[in-house]
Amino acid sequence: EPENTYERVQVVMIPQQTMAARAGTYSSDELGTTLTITQRDSVLELRLRNEPPAMLRTVGANEMVGAGLSLEFTRDASGAVTGLLMNQGRARGLRFERVGRAR
Repeated sequence: EPENTYERVQVVMIPQQTMAARAGTYSSDELGTTLTITQRDSVLELRLRNEPPAMLRTVGANEMVGAGLSLEFTRDASGAVTGLLMNQGRARGLRFERVGRAR
């Protein structure tokens, strides 16, 4: 039986307003770090520490991938983005809370 199982995903197009709502700074107490997601035209970019920006691709209604990471955005009852869960390799569900709110 194979050690890894891969599943084909399709890129999902999301409205500009939804993309803009994901832009912001997110902080992880567990990792003691922050990451920033910025919007440039119709593209979201991830900035993590001193790394160059990495383009994020949408692969689900609340999920994006890029730079070897999978990001799942979390929302409150009103639908506002409150944070995200980051997965990388065997590290799963690393919680990042949104710092402030996008206007």
